[in-house]
Amino acid sequence: MYEQIKSYFLKFIPLDEAQWALIESGLEKIVIPKKTILLHAGEVCRHAWFIDTGCMRYFYNTYEGMEITGYIFTENAFVSSFGSFVSRQPSTQSIDAIEDSELTVISYAHMRKLYDHIPQMERFGRLLAENIVVGSQMRTASLLVDDPETRYQKLLRERPELLVRIPHYYIASYLGIKPETLSRIRKRLSKK
Repeated sequence: MYEQIKSYFLKFIPLDEAQWALIESGLEKIVIPKKTILLHAGEVCRHAWFIDTGCMRYFYNTYEGMEITGYIFTENAFVSSFGSFVSRQPSTQSIDAIEDSELTVISYAHMRKLYDHIPQMERFGRLLAENIVVGSQMRTASLLVDDPETRYQKLLRERPELLVRIPHYYIASYLGIKPETLSRIRKRLSKK
């Protein structure tokens, strides 16, 4: 039932059967329809969700009432408001499902228990945090130094499946541009 997330853990750390049984004891499967909001900005994030199938995003609400997509997550990835999850402070972001999704849920309390009982879980947490920080810095750098067309071309190279899976207004928001700008870029590139 939890083979997908088990494989994910095993990419980072070795686990024996007893350790895996302890991890598995606190996992839960849920199925949610698209547009389900798992976390609202202002709430403390009490869970991390592993995406078995589907597509999720975290987003920010601006003072003007607009939504800005911070990141898009697909299969075999954890999604959470990690800053809130770790600090126990209210989240600055919301998380919702872009597609119908099947998720494996792990609570903050269970993760803390795992850190206490399975020494290599601390390594897992560190490696996961390192991946999040590196990805966040690369995304921030791209938003600051790359022009919109370059950001779009990177997305085409690195995550082309997103362009057929999710609405283009989410893609535009993720790239930091307006939908009409994205349309112009796509039109210009299609002529090349």
